[in-house]
Amino acid sequence: METAEEMRSKYRAVFDTPMGAEVLNHMLFEMHFFSDEIQHPYEIALSNYAKRLLWYIGIWDTEYIDNPKLVNKIMELPLIPEAKKDESVNEEG
Repeated sequence: METAEEMRSKYRAVFDTPMGAEVLNHMLFEMHFFSDEIQHPYEIALSNYAKRLLWYIGIWDTEYIDNPKLVNKIMELPLIPEAKKDESVNEEG
């Protein structure tokens, strides 16, 4: 029987390629992981499974989420383009 760490390594290997990352991004999008407002029970279930999938890959854990490494990675992301910011302001009010 495989250990959790061995299975985690397999999940990591599957998504640790450019194509795998693209598929993971698509899966997370389809599972409403990036949605601001989740309303339906099936969306909640899918979003929760997205977190579970990230846990299998080894990058999601409630203790890890508070880790400064995650915040540092988020801060490396580029700023939202001004045009996109303007769209969200117009949508809100």
